[in-house]
Amino acid sequence: MKLFLVWLRRNTRLAGLLNLASLVSVGGVFFIMFLTSADVVGRYVLMKPIAGAVEGSTFLLVLVISLGIGFAQLERRHVYMELFVSRLSPRLQRALGRPLLLLALAVFAIMSWSSANAAYLSWQQGEFWFSTMKFPVWPVRFILFLGLLLLCLQLSNDLLNSLKRTDKR
Repeated sequence: MKLFLVWLRRNTRLAGLLNLASLVSVGGVFFIMFLTSADVVGRYVLMKPIAGAVEGSTFLLVLVISLGIGFAQLERRHVYMELFVSRLSPRLQRALGRPLLLLALAVFAIMSWSSANAAYLSWQQGEFWFSTMKFPVWPVRFILFLGLLLLCLQLSNDLLNSLKRTDKR
């Protein structure tokens, strides 16, 4: 546990992982755009759609969202209830920060654990999604787990940093 806390405090490594995950996420967006455009051209110009393009794009959306969510937390760019929060006093906003971080960490830790179990079972059973092509499901489930795990690490880092800060007011 102590090594984990030391690793989190050296958050440059975690930030590097989150930056890499976000670059993969952005690459996924470009690949979805390319795949969809090629499918449209193939479907309406060449009369030959790309087999599995819709399913592949669906799987890539999981990659885009789950690998980008930890970076969004790192950069504090998540959508939150600004209309509600901005009406609170700065002191109350700070007071709510830690409990909300702890709640988010608990929720996403449960989601991460569940997705890890689902990925393992999917791999063990050789689960496939059948449509125009046969797609293995376990890589998508594993990517979801990885993205949620990175988010949990960043939430843990944020929580540790908020506990280290001392309010001078």
